[in-house]
Amino acid sequence: MLLTTFIKADFALPPDAAVQTTILGEEKIVTNAVANLLNAQPLNGPRLIAREPVALPIAHTAHVAVIGLGYVGLPLVLGFSKGSRAIGFDISASKINELKQGIDLTGEANAEDLRGCDVEFTTSQTDLSAADVIIVCVPTPVDSHNKPDYSPLLAASKSIGAHMKRGAVVVFESTVDPGTTEDRCLPVIEAHSGMKEGIDFYLGYSPERINPADPTRRLPDIKKIVAGSSPLVTSFLEQLYGRVIKAGLFPAVSIKVAEAAKILENTQRDVNIALINEVAEVAEVAERAREKGVGNWRISSDAPFRTPPPACYRPPPLQNGTFITIGQVWLAAIASPLTLTFWLTPAAAMVCPWSLWPRHAPSTSRQRRSW
Repeated sequence: MLLTTFIKADFALPPDAAVQTTILGEEKIVTNAVANLLNAQPLNGPRLIAREPVALPIAHTAHVAVIGLGYVGLPLVLGFSKGSRAIGFDISASKINELKQGIDLTGEANAEDLRGCDVEFTTSQTDLSAADVIIVCVPTPVDSHNKPDYSPLLAASKSIGAHMKRGAVVVFESTVDPGTTEDRCLPVIEAHSGMKEGIDFYLGYSPERINPADPTRRLPDIKKIVAGSSPLVTSFLEQLYGRVIKAGLFPAVSIKVAEAAKILENTQRDVNIALINEVAEVAEVAERAREKGVGNWRISSDAPFRTPPPACYRPPPLQNGTFITIGQVWLAAIASPLTLTFWLTPAAAMVCPWSLWPRHAPSTSRQRRSW
């Protein structure tokens, strides 16, 4: 028996569009008119309706895998392991062996943390297939021409596409220029998985905000930005990261906005570092000349600001840090296609000497330098 029913839509339909669905048994047949309204290619005959999107995982019990176990990824995987068993993946076999022995050369975790955690440390990409959520924390360096190097991100995307299960949520934390997650990484994942984002898996971005080697502000103590490919995914990420972040979460309106926020934060820090380095240099010269008699660091910490300055206006004593940000390089990657030329941020990076850095110096080989 043939049953005919009208499809309800959230948009106005042309009066001549015969929008009908004919149901024969359990099979739904969609007419050419409906296909055209849904921006599909014209059909020569009936077409099966698209399958329903897969359900999101349960955020509070989701099995999380973290790719990249440096100073960003390691605290994250340890945090998520407190709710359910987590997977820590890294391409470095030596690093995995060290972590299994309770050794962390980044200084972010101690032996007790590592030996008591419920984490499967692995170099096997196939282990990613067991994860409900895969979080990417790989480095985003620049090449010898001061251009962003996307190869670690694309390699991770390829591995994810080859091994993730249907229904997984993929989240990137690496610092990138806006559009990278959706325009560069997503196509690679889809190509190697044969799956479609929004139907078979979901995409998100949550920029890392780790303050390396700072015992006073750990992962749970720093507010985090989250953004998903849809409001539903953003809500899921709020619940997911709520398992490890206690300082609060800020939902961005889109992935690109979250990416841009991270670039802005890093670039603002570059400019502030440059400013305080020059002020410190002036203070040193003045003190040596016995003209002012003020200390190198006192001028930055005691100045009567009209409004409270950011923490990066108050650098600590010299620590021989080498963790100068490269945010201005990724900012330039945004400007280049738009034929824009920046002068402030590159100039700021030029006056950031290796020894003056307001964050604690991490023990990591991740590339961070001034140009």
